Amino acid sequence: MTSQLAIDFTPAVEAIFYARTDAQKAEAHTRGIPDAATPVFVISNGSGQVYELDALFTALAEHTLSPRFRDYGNFRLESERRPGVMEFWGNFHDISHVFSVRCLAGTETARRLNEAIEANLSTPAYAVACVEDDKHQAARVKREAETEKQIRGNV
Repeated sequence: MTSQLAIDFTPAVEAIFYARTDAQKAEAHTRGIPDAATPVFVISNGSGQVYELDALFTALAEHTLSPRFRDYGNFRLESERRPGVMEFWGNFHDISHVFSVRCLAGTETARRLNEAIEANLSTPAYAVACVEDDKHQAARVKREAETEKQIRGNV
């Protein structure tokens, strides 16, 4: 009689800490999450709510990211305070769905978020949103310059 070792090749489920209250956010920061035991920390996901991560992946697939975040790390950065931790944050151009997620850089969640964000940034809708945002920013700068000129003229 032989015995065989059963090997499970399904991906490991990552522990996710959803901070739905200020006390839970404080607890997670105190514990230093994300960490090896809890590699994903969801600070916000959905305006006024903290939905499951599936809601964020659905939003990334169906809605256009807001180009206003392109100057601030383009929706993700490696944490300055904690090496090996990726920070994902932003909002959308056509809906309000704020998100802020921190996870260990080597996790499946980090890989999926990077891929979903890259896919969103490569859409024609995002390119159009960038053009609209550029026009809006140029108009704002022009208005501010005119206001400054008027103020200096009245002094």
